[in-house]
Amino acid sequence: MIEIRNLVKSFGKRRVLDIEKMVIDTMGITAVRGENGLGKTTLFSLISGIEKDFEGEILKKGIDEKDITFVQQNFYLLKRTVYENISYPLKIRKWNNEMIKKRVDFLLSEFKIEHLSDKNASRLSSGESQKVAIARALSFRPKLILLDEPTSNLDKESTFLAESVLSKYTQDEKAGIIMISHDNEQINRMADQTIELKDYIKGVN
Repeated sequence: MIEIRNLVKSFGKRRVLDIEKMVIDTMGITAVRGENGLGKTTLFSLISGIEKDFEGEILKKGIDEKDITFVQQNFYLLKRTVYENISYPLKIRKWNNEMIKKRVDFLLSEFKIEHLSDKNASRLSSGESQKVAIARALSFRPKLILLDEPTSNLDKESTFLAESVLSKYTQDEKAGIIMISHDNEQINRMADQTIELKDYIKGVN
């Protein structure tokens, strides 16, 4: 469970988030919905620990920060092969080579991108890059995945595939997903609960 108390985030003199209290379930799938500029991505950066400069409290109950991952709209892929990108989180966690290969091969198959394994990530399409970014995020079996518009670059078939993989992941790994989405149909298909961010924001300039 994520519990937020008296959270204030500002950039310079501009206050972009002011949330008195919010509780987010970290089991299953939670969708966060809101207009552009409301602070959704900033909120996710704070929850993930990428952004640490804020006032108030973000309590991550039952979840270690190292078990949280955030797939942003800028995918930040390494200029290496797809295989190396997906395996990178496993290597820094010192998984052995056999375990790494098994996990990466599984994810390549899940996302139907086996044919891209040896391709340099810099040569991928935006849709291919998005699949690789999600696969990399799932590689080390995190307990909480934060997703910012996870299928924005995917066609309908790939969107349904990604949704299926992500939903299955939460069940198999007893993990949670919190995702930003403007796609109401996607939210209806995937989300166990939906948070309207405007209901929690106060005092935003």
